[in-house]
Amino acid sequence: MRKLIFCAVPILALVASRASALIVYDNTGGGLNPATNSGLFDTGITSIYFDDATLSLAAPITINQFNLGYTNQTGSADTFDILVQFFNNVNYKAGSGVPVGTDPIGSLLSIKALTAAAGSIAQTGLVSVPGNAVTTTGTVGFEIEFVKPGSTTFGTADEDSAIQPLFNSMPPLVGSSNADFAYDYLNQGTIVGDDKTGDIFTFPSPGANIYAQIGAVPEPSSCGLLAAGSVFLLARRKRGIERGRPLRNCSSPCTPILPAAE
Repeated sequence: MRKLIFCAVPILALVASRASALIVYDNTGGGLNPATNSGLFDTGITSIYFDDATLSLAAPITINQFNLGYTNQTGSADTFDILVQFFNNVNYKAGSGVPVGTDPIGSLLSIKALTAAAGSIAQTGLVSVPGNAVTTTGTVGFEIEFVKPGSTTFGTADEDSAIQPLFNSMPPLVGSSNADFAYDYLNQGTIVGDDKTGDIFTFPSPGANIYAQIGAVPEPSSCGLLAAGSVFLLARRKRGIERGRPLRNCSSPCTPILPAAE
């Protein structure tokens, strides 16, 4: 009698990975460190903020997690919601009156009932992004507004200027970002303008970007191809076993098939 020892292929692990996000953009630097992270302004402003992120994972992917750093630049505690909208296209040279972020992806993300103590810096932690936010390019834009609790509309019912995004003066750890960023300086309810004009601004060197993380997973078609390939390889190896052939190219921790001792 011969012993058959199969070289396992982790198909279930491939399928399970579909539900877990990879960090495809990370601008958290050394964490919430006052030496490298700060608010942009001396006090908060009533505005929409915008930044871009070039992701490290090849498109198409589904964004499903987001983490944002924020700071309270005033002398009293404040409770607020954060609204986030992703865009598939970013053009910092869009022109006068033309939106910088276009082709919105996914539903509006609302992070509710946060409280920041006076002078504090904090982060939301990775929160789930609703609405199957699929990107077909490697770069996305994200528009942020801090609003009164229960408000869900960009450009209206703004928070009372206490809170603003945290900015990080270090390069992103994962992915990359343009040195430009934007806020609604023209107070039009959206981010518009041309490079270095309108709502578009650039940090002096070293460039800084909004403190944020983005998590994503490959689209199902990509995962399906991986799983199908794994099934094919497993079936091919099984046929080889049934025909009495040893497995080839079976690397550790796989074990080749050997005849059992008589």
